[in-house]
Amino acid sequence: MDERTTKVCTVCQQSLPNTLEFFALNTRTHRGLLARCRPCTAAYYRAWRQKNPEKARANVQRYYAKDLAASKARWRRNATRYRAKHKETVLRRQRARRHADIDNTRQEANAYRQAHPETFRQAQKAWERNNPHDGRLRAHKRRLRTRNVAATFTAEDWEFCLNYWQYACALCGAQQDEQKKLAMDHWIPISSPLCPGTTPSNILVLCHGIGGCNNSKHDNDPIYWMEQKLGKRAAEHKFQEIERYFAVVRKCQDD
Repeated sequence: MDERTTKVCTVCQQSLPNTLEFFALNTRTHRGLLARCRPCTAAYYRAWRQKNPEKARANVQRYYAKDLAASKARWRRNATRYRAKHKETVLRRQRARRHADIDNTRQEANAYRQAHPETFRQAQKAWERNNPHDGRLRAHKRRLRTRNVAATFTAEDWEFCLNYWQYACALCGAQQDEQKKLAMDHWIPISSPLCPGTTPSNILVLCHGIGGCNNSKHDNDPIYWMEQKLGKRAAEHKFQEIERYFAVVRKCQDD
């Protein structure tokens, strides 16, 4: 490379391209670039801030005080970019903070709901529209908690159920369309004293809509309902097929 296009860092002695990509701007020199490369400059200022924390803090405060509105806007832009780039890290930190002080987190959430009821309702509706399966699952769990019944079914369990039945109704094979959607059904109804709750071994995918299987099942006994809908012979065959699915689910839980 031509020597006129390179620059030697005065700290690490590396020969680097004489551009802003490798050397920071310095308007006080005739060449317009610092003598140190960017990594060395960053290390220098990092060490200086650690050695002079009060001066560093005062410099930051003076910088933001020059134009508070612009500084806040810049901070929001940077924060938004960081959250978009490190979404998982941000969520992990937020969860850790909430779990570290769960009582305070609940108090803050309750206070916010009471102070902004309409905003909270709109946000909840938007979340339920964007997460229909999770919303229904949350409603099931909330209803079962009032009855002290198990609620261990997760979004991953629901995805496994859909994959097993190839995203179709477990009884009639109908797929989701404009007339019908796929719904989570408690195979042993919640109203039954034998219901184990919202668990992987009691949730089945059924179609819901005009003439849907989930609509006709309601809280009927599953065997009686299948016999009425399919006839005894077909119902027996379908019951064995469903039992094989629940056996697979129970085996996965045991493993």
